[in-house]
Amino acid sequence: MATRAQVPAGQSGWRCSHGAFTTKRPSLTHGHMRQPASRPSVQVATSRGFGSAPTIRAPGKAPSKSRRAKKEDSMQLKYTHKDLPDGRRQLEIMVPRRHGQLCYEDTMAEFRQKLKVEGHAIGKAPDSAIIEQLGGEDAVQSMVLNQTVSCAIAEAAEKFMPDRHAWQFDPGSELLGVDYTESGDMLVNVSFEPAPKPVWTVPYRDLQVKVQKVKPGPEAVQERLESLAKERAMLGIVIGRGLQRGDSAVMSLAATFEDDEAPTPPDSVWSDLRLETGNEAFDAYFPGLIQAVEGMKTGEQQTCTLTLPTSTDFFPVEWRGRTASLQLHLKELFERRHVELDDAWAASLAPGQPMDLKTLRSYLSQAVEGEAELATHRLELESVKKAVAANMECGCPEYLVRGVAMRLLQCRLRDLHDAGVLSAAQVSALSSQDNATDFAKNNRAEVEEALRSQVGLEHIAESEELLPSEKDVQARYERVAGELGEQSQPLQDPNVREHITEFLITDNVLEWMKERGILTVE
Repeated sequence: MATRAQVPAGQSGWRCSHGAFTTKRPSLTHGHMRQPASRPSVQVATSRGFGSAPTIRAPGKAPSKSRRAKKEDSMQLKYTHKDLPDGRRQLEIMVPRRHGQLCYEDTMAEFRQKLKVEGHAIGKAPDSAIIEQLGGEDAVQSMVLNQTVSCAIAEAAEKFMPDRHAWQFDPGSELLGVDYTESGDMLVNVSFEPAPKPVWTVPYRDLQVKVQKVKPGPEAVQERLESLAKERAMLGIVIGRGLQRGDSAVMSLAATFEDDEAPTPPDSVWSDLRLETGNEAFDAYFPGLIQAVEGMKTGEQQTCTLTLPTSTDFFPVEWRGRTASLQLHLKELFERRHVELDDAWAASLAPGQPMDLKTLRSYLSQAVEGEAELATHRLELESVKKAVAANMECGCPEYLVRGVAMRLLQCRLRDLHDAGVLSAAQVSALSSQDNATDFAKNNRAEVEEALRSQVGLEHIAESEELLPSEKDVQARYERVAGELGEQSQPLQDPNVREHITEFLITDNVLEWMKERGILTVE
């Protein structure tokens, strides 16, 4: 989100770069902060989703005022506030330059005690080693200054907005401004809009939601066994025949469109497309492609004409909804060798451990039961969300619509990635705000339903005192971090705590509904 920065020439102040509040390391470690070189931006997360005071925080760290800043009167922030004619409420906060220096020192001290830095004892690593392990100067400086502004906004909102849960900050607008005084202090201007107010057509205490428990069928274990055999089967090169359903192929795709004179060069992620022709999810995602390549032999090329999907999860974006002449080149073709489901095969799945086919079936039976429980829980969740959305009305501000659309889009892309349809590179390319805007336009009813359900669930949680505490959020965060281990990249999302909080709110509301007989599982 862009902010407004006005920098007096020649003054020493805060420097911002790379799209987030950052400073050069020497300036921080030596007690100086430079002027912003350009319009900076900040990543905004809300501490409790809808109806909460905004925070701008370092990934994985809840906002807290600098410990030393709390003790020094000279570091005290100064606030003013006013109600605007259009119904918004504006806060202006002055953040002394020295406050940012103390935030930096506190951040370094905290990570110095937590991080294991090779070649250094815990608590003894120099700043340079900590900064390198945390991702470099830009990442650390973003943490520090985002944290500084986050604390300022949270403290001001708490002081001047006792009803702050009735207000919402729009992270996609120009409602956050950052200017600088002649002395280098930071002036933060932030405006809040009234949060959507739910109006229940049926009181939520009178809702009745019934869910049928998911039970695995008698053939479920055998299906899982065959699926596992297919996944672990050896691939062999196909010789002397064309492609058949179930084969694995490597191919390239280029497209010519009616309004183009020359073929459109395929994106790099489509030049070596790994196509699992038995993948029904891909067949639904790119209808007609698998049928077009059936019968092709290794090295062959051919052309087919297809009208491409218009959905916002289709990649490449430039191909959506167009009638294309596709140039197909089958580079490699493989088939899965038949696997004999016996004790020897079962033992090969767990080298060094006692395993036979009977034991494997027992493990798979437990896995199937666990998946059925998860499926039941998902059904409970979706049923409650639909009931809440259907019996409650609220406004749908565009900035909230954008946020919900982005979340729904990312969930859909993640599902396609897990199904082997999209690569990680394609998911990253499609997770853009422009694509989320298109998703909201093309799936407006779905997005508004999700927004109403989220507002309604938060209202229930707040009314029934079910909102999770910061301690609850932190505990779940640490649990997730422990489960992910070194693969903790998802925790770098600045909105990760908001997502965790929304999950806990939904979980608490579901349990509350079960206790009162509103939600029943048959």
